[in-house]
Amino acid sequence: MKKIRSDSWESLLGSLQELKCVQDIENAIEVIADYFGFKYYLYGERIPTSFVKASNFAISNYPVEWREIYQKNQYERLDPAVFYCAKNILPATWETIFNKHIATLDDPSDTLEFVNQAAVFELVDGVSVPVRGWNGEAVMLSFCAGILNDEEKQMLVDYLPYLQNIAFHLFEAVHKVDLTSLLTEEEDEHVNGPRRMLTKKEEECLLWTVEGKSAWEVSQILKISEKTVEYHLKNIFDKLDVHSKHQATAKAVILGLVSPKF
Repeated sequence: MKKIRSDSWESLLGSLQELKCVQDIENAIEVIADYFGFKYYLYGERIPTSFVKASNFAISNYPVEWREIYQKNQYERLDPAVFYCAKNILPATWETIFNKHIATLDDPSDTLEFVNQAAVFELVDGVSVPVRGWNGEAVMLSFCAGILNDEEKQMLVDYLPYLQNIAFHLFEAVHKVDLTSLLTEEEDEHVNGPRRMLTKKEEECLLWTVEGKSAWEVSQILKISEKTVEYHLKNIFDKLDVHSKHQATAKAVILGLVSPKF
């Protein structure tokens, strides 16, 4: 574990504004981990694509064998850090997360098995930072330092505000990069396809439709004919693969195609 130096800290934050591709993201997270003295890292993100499913991607250097075990046993259903980051916005150490989570369980045996399995790979002492995106994205940024003594554990606590700051910068940097290589072709089309296809006028019609306006009301606001509005709405339905204004509204909100105006 390492002391924070103000000069290098500013430089570290500045470097996150220069990321151009997925490889840059991986390199940046490795630099961050090394800066704090962490051995392992994970940047995991869930992007909502509908109300019943989401697209997930992760950038991690966790041991390959552990990742295979984690996926095979669907350990995301037991991982205390996953539960914590889904319901909280403040960073926390794994020790704190575990103690809070275990206290809520009637039968902690499965969770204890998960923790013991992780310990085999020295995934014991770390931190997790939740981030919420503007389009409903849920992020978990985790770092692990192996197995620490009490003095080093206190340093983890001291790191938390710095790591939360890093997480915000990193999330913003990630979403300026083309993430298609981390998504399946179907996921990419579902998430990014409508953003690529909607015209400016279609976006305007969609915005006012989400606001609850009828086709006639939209026509008056945009100063176009009602038939033209209906034409744009039909194109929107086709591009979003929906069949009603209600579905179009829901999908537009999920995908961040519309947002409140300030």
